[in-house]
Amino acid sequence: ELPVPKEVAAARLAVLERLAQGERVLVVAPVQAAVERLAPRAGFASLIRTVAVGQRVRPEELTAHLAHVGYERVDIVEANGQFSVRGGLIDVFPLTAAQPVRIDFFDDEVDSIRWFDVETQRSSAAVQRVTLGPAWEAPPPPDPLAAAEAIGEAGYRQVNRLRRQGLEGPAAELAQRLDAHVDALKTGRRFPGVEQYKAFFYPQLETLLDYVGDGPVVVDEPARTREQLNLFHTDYANSHAGLLERGRVLPEAGGLFIDWDDLLRAVRRRP
Repeated sequence: ELPVPKEVAAARLAVLERLAQGERVLVVAPVQAAVERLAPRAGFASLIRTVAVGQRVRPEELTAHLAHVGYERVDIVEANGQFSVRGGLIDVFPLTAAQPVRIDFFDDEVDSIRWFDVETQRSSAAVQRVTLGPAWEAPPPPDPLAAAEAIGEAGYRQVNRLRRQGLEGPAAELAQRLDAHVDALKTGRRFPGVEQYKAFFYPQLETLLDYVGDGPVVVDEPARTREQLNLFHTDYANSHAGLLERGRVLPEAGGLFIDWDDLLRAVRRRP
């Protein structure tokens, strides 16, 4: 549940955003990143919004969308992943951008879009359009209430398992954490470690290979890569077992990475 550094999250999101939109991108990734199960490409792509000068869009609809895909509403935008509203202005700092943008509305029409400086809050260069991708790698599920209910049921089963093992402390901690997480999901709020619930969010998860589409994939030094992946899976399984016993995660979090055989099958299925 350690938070991913923002610069790492931004770099990963920038790649996923470009791939999800069909852009041809050369991606060099460690095997651990290639085997991680991700939100479906189509679902991720559907949450990317492009806002252009002259476009008609209700400001309240745009702010609702930003909150839905993980942006934090604040009084003054100072960091990536934040947005604010002041009259007819919406300030947004995309996680993948070096600067925030200020979207100026005239009624329901985008009148102008400008970059601005977070220190001085002064607008600078004008642009005709800006792309606003999700602010987190696990975008909200299509049905948050159903996902929250499924997580609650799985959590209830795990709490009972811990109690049967005599682990009352971890069981109580897990129950408390689940209540907070389920409530956050129902109300559309982000929280550290939300990625552990990806298996409950979507009917089927995908990997980086699915985002690449029909582009070529090269596995460098297969024997060494296989060894690294096996070691990673061993470490991850041990870590997951310890977190399970301490009431920190659910069993489903143990399946968030495909294995070597699955990776080879995915590579061989490619054109």
